Amino acid sequence: MASAFRCWDSDAILAWLQKEDGKWEKCDGVLQAAEKETVRIVVSSLAIAEVLMLPKHESIPKNNAQTVRDFFRRSFIIVRQLDRATAELAQELVWDYGIAPKDAVHVATALMGGVPNLDTFDKELISKSGNIAGRNLVIGHPDIPLQGSFVLGTSDEQAP
Repeated sequence: MASAFRCWDSDAILAWLQKEDGKWEKCDGVLQAAEKETVRIVVSSLAIAEVLMLPKHESIPKNNAQTVRDFFRRSFIIVRQLDRATAELAQELVWDYGIAPKDAVHVATALMGGVPNLDTFDKELISKSGNIAGRNLVIGHPDIPLQGSFVLGTSDEQAP
């Protein structure tokens, strides 16, 4: 059973899927830990669509659809629905902390789930790390050391 939780925003997911230099290796360390069941990764349902294209990134072509879907279906990926409470907290984060709306959804997802870390490569979002809405949230690069290379295989497992 997993002992820790981390939230990933779409930027971290896309960095791994696109094998971005200097980023995917950092993501790989977290994925390896997740495969060993020492960590679970929490994502907002928004990320399933958002990860197809972020500003300043190339879009993921449709012929890679199965790879993207397999990523989100891994047993260690927990997809949290964007419900009213999470969306309203995201609104507060936009108004009170100046967090961009889509980023606010990822932050709200972490806060609503009591997840202490949000992994991203978004410098502006990283600058918001600390006390947010009365809770401490560490926002930064994935920081679990790489132990080799993680390979995403196909899986029939569904996230809970």
